[in-house]
Amino acid sequence: TDENASNFVADSGMGWFPGYAIDVETGERLNMMYGEDSRFPGENGRDMVWNPTENYYTDLYYMTGGLNGDVLFGGKHYIYILGHTYYKDSGTDAKKQMPAYDYGKTAYNRLHNADVYNKDDSIQYVFTNVTWVSIPLMNNQFVQFVGNNSTTTDPYGFIATDVRIKLRMANPYKKDINTYAKANPQNDNYPMYSFSTKGFEPTTNDLLTAQDALDLINIVPNPYYGYSEYEKSQVENLVKITNLPQKCTISIFTINGTLIRRFKKDNALTYQDWDIKNEYGIRVASGLYIIHIDAPGIGEKILKWFGSMRPTDLSNF
Repeated sequence: TDENASNFVADSGMGWFPGYAIDVETGERLNMMYGEDSRFPGENGRDMVWNPTENYYTDLYYMTGGLNGDVLFGGKHYIYILGHTYYKDSGTDAKKQMPAYDYGKTAYNRLHNADVYNKDDSIQYVFTNVTWVSIPLMNNQFVQFVGNNSTTTDPYGFIATDVRIKLRMANPYKKDINTYAKANPQNDNYPMYSFSTKGFEPTTNDLLTAQDALDLINIVPNPYYGYSEYEKSQVENLVKITNLPQKCTISIFTINGTLIRRFKKDNALTYQDWDIKNEYGIRVASGLYIIHIDAPGIGEKILKWFGSMRPTDLSNF
């Protein structure tokens, strides 16, 4: 019922709950139930309204270390979230299923033994579908006191704030059992995803595209401060010249034009390693270097690279 219905408060039946639950995986609203303990009228446990108190237990329970008194839990206003479940066959399993949001009608009928199942099975079938349970308590720091702690038009006027609870969990991939009735289901009802690379396919044998690709050529890291992520040991120095065409000549010069290293590349790799050594295997000095890339039939690219070499640490050998 809604909060303004004439039978909003009754001895038994359905009451209005000030909230809702959404399955974030499917986007659908889920059925909910709440309860209260009628043994504790002083904790709002007998008014058919979801209005827990802030009391955990009686003073006697506290003073006797749990030997006497009662555990109150705010009147035990439990909240139950019911999942939307499906079953393949139409026998006993089908009786256990919980439909999509139906204002709690299915749960209500089964708990009141108003359907074809016996009472024990009805209770079991409902609670089999409970996915989350909580027992919230009120925090009086956020209670809005109006008259007798509520207003005549809004039974939940004492609640001054909105609360959103997010529960996330990783679910395993499983079959879509809701589509068993389909003949020859696609991918045997297992999860399947599709994607398209249309518009992303590489362009080949196109001079204009190849010339534009020259702008992507780079050397990394730049500047080089005695270390790069490519190096696998403390005695290794390594940088990479990246986004290269299949065939090209790479020439490395000092700032005064002296050639110190040349690579002739003709393979499918898109990069060229440089160990920061000259043609004689001697590590180059710190400073600025010019790198010239000549791609036959395409064009040229010039890069500037700065390297700061680190001294060899002989104490670790």
